[in-house]
Amino acid sequence: MPEYPWRFENVPTFTATGSEDFSTTGARDGVKSRSAYQLVDEGSEPPEQPHYYLYMQDSDHYLGGVICKADAPGPPDYEALKIINGTSIAFLDAFIGDDAAAHAFLDSGDITEITSDRATLELR
Repeated sequence: MPEYPWRFENVPTFTATGSEDFSTTGARDGVKSRSAYQLVDEGSEPPEQPHYYLYMQDSDHYLGGVICKADAPGPPDYEALKIINGTSIAFLDAFIGDDAAAHAFLDSGDITEITSDRATLELR
């Protein structure tokens, strides 16, 4: 995994991760951190296409075993699944369906309030 994945992508992208994501893929010095998922070099020109980054508190890569890995640590996290589903549907509606309301939602910052501060959505 490169230090700055998606830096050269010229299509809209959507990435989701959480504070309990136990993967160190892309992490610097083997330490997982939020900065491991930085999409654009600091000081570089922003990409022509938007890169959205959804980050959720208390969420792991497998949502507590809801997806892909039944033996993942923690209880199933259906709330996180709903947040990811809703946000990814808005992303698809915005960029495939050219839906103005979906674009407005992605850029509004409302997800933080809607999820009681559990999730943030950043445009990078």
